[in-house]
Amino acid sequence: MKLTDKIINFARKYKTPFLIIDPDVIKENYRRIHKAFGGIKVFYAIKANPDLRILKILKNVGCGFEIASIQELDLMLKIGTDFSSVISSHPVKTPEFIKLAYANGIQLFVFDSETEIDKISNFAPGSKVCARLTVSNLGSEWPLAEKFGLEPQKVIPLLRYAKEKRLIPYGITFHVGSQCLNKSNWVKALEKCSQLFESAAKEGINLKLVNLGGGLPIKHIQEIPTIEEIGKMVVETARRLFKNGVEMTIEPGRAMVGNAAILVSSIIGRAKRKDKNWLYLDVGVFQGLMETVGGIKYEIKTEGKENDSIEEYMLAGPTCDSFDKMFKCYLPKNLEIGDKIYIMDAGAYTTAYASDFDGFEEPKVCFLE
Repeated sequence: MKLTDKIINFARKYKTPFLIIDPDVIKENYRRIHKAFGGIKVFYAIKANPDLRILKILKNVGCGFEIASIQELDLMLKIGTDFSSVISSHPVKTPEFIKLAYANGIQLFVFDSETEIDKISNFAPGSKVCARLTVSNLGSEWPLAEKFGLEPQKVIPLLRYAKEKRLIPYGITFHVGSQCLNKSNWVKALEKCSQLFESAAKEGINLKLVNLGGGLPIKHIQEIPTIEEIGKMVVETARRLFKNGVEMTIEPGRAMVGNAAILVSSIIGRAKRKDKNWLYLDVGVFQGLMETVGGIKYEIKTEGKENDSIEEYMLAGPTCDSFDKMFKCYLPKNLEIGDKIYIMDAGAYTTAYASDFDGFEEPKVCFLE
């Protein structure tokens, strides 16, 4: 999403902070992902941005949804989605959620432990299940390899256990890490899946599905592999490894909404401390920029001062918590209190993380008309 005169004029109507979303970019992202991966079923990971208007847009273009909680299931009910297009890939679910998901017709769940199989067997009997496989997250800006997942040697015994519990072992899922810049992660993960498919078949377990998870990156300040490049590599690798074909699905979150929005903030303070320039905004770590704590840096733009000389600033949020600081960047020297700061490509994991900690409001959400 580019900073255009239309967006600048639109931004002047509202008090900061707020998120401007372009629905046309979301629709185009869905089209690109669906096409790049050979027409496979796309399930939007709604944790990236659960705004109801986004969910309605994606429902209308034929996208499915991936959910993890009762609250997210309630959003599905609000938009009137067909639950045959909803899956739950969270490896550790509450019993209450499993019961409600099963009652509403969700038929596919994920596990990475024996206790999760027991829960699914008790509260969603006869369901299809996928094992969450641990794969390399090397080159991902937000690694996800530690909290969930099974080492390859543990997958077959648990698939066997799931079958004993009268569940249907259906496939394998993985996650290469959020904002993954390393294309080979998908290739290596598919190679692991192929080997496990063969091992399972020898035990009479015929797996059918590989869920590619999320991880598709968006451009911030670094170069990234495109959706088309990753999709081409995945499709070609799957054809090479799975001679009899394989059902594949994918769960983009960031790639569906990240580049569809700009977070607009205002400067509320300036200071110089130990030769470091500080710039304080009315939005910070606790109002939506939590991912900066993990090292993600956003492109920052200003309005009408492009030709001014620049200097380095440390960006900080509005709260009285010293943890509330983001990252260094170069911006015009003569910025003033009240000037707008545009945080680009901020549609994912911003408002979804935001709180009103210390009394500072969460960013409002606006849609371009």
